[in-house]
Amino acid sequence: MTKNEAEYEAVIVGLKLALKYGARVIRKCDSQLVVNQVNRTFQIKEQRLQIYWAEIHKILPEFDECRLDQIPRVQNIEADGLAKLAAATKNIIKENVVTLLHLSIDQIEVHSINLTWDWRNRIITYLQEGTLPQDKKEAKKLQMQAARYSLKNHNLYKRTFGGPLAKCL
Repeated sequence: MTKNEAEYEAVIVGLKLALKYGARVIRKCDSQLVVNQVNRTFQIKEQRLQIYWAEIHKILPEFDECRLDQIPRVQNIEADGLAKLAAATKNIIKENVVTLLHLSIDQIEVHSINLTWDWRNRIITYLQEGTLPQDKKEAKKLQMQAARYSLKNHNLYKRTFGGPLAKCL
């Protein structure tokens, strides 16, 4: 899937979720490409994107009001945070990603799983369950790193020299 197709997929899934949860008015979208193509400011040259465009135009009449204006990234903290999470995560495992089972233009559902993977998960899993990576070097590195942390009430804290525990966010 191309980046442009992924943007269309995200908008289509977002619109379907909005309908599912009772939204009646849509005014904003963070994809400049999708907004400008849906509003016919940009031409759609790729045939697959034309199919996505048509799919969006099937959904839009289900809303009482739908005007797509592009939200600049600096004004969309949630989307920016998810993008940064995805870019910063090195150790993504199958259980921590959004899984696209079928494309929206193929008229089939999307299945998603909670995106909560971050740098703390490996340490928390080790402290709770003693689970180590298979690679001996990585296992030793995790043990050394985890020695500086404590787990209290499902919250991870870093030990400081002579001071209070620092909660890891």
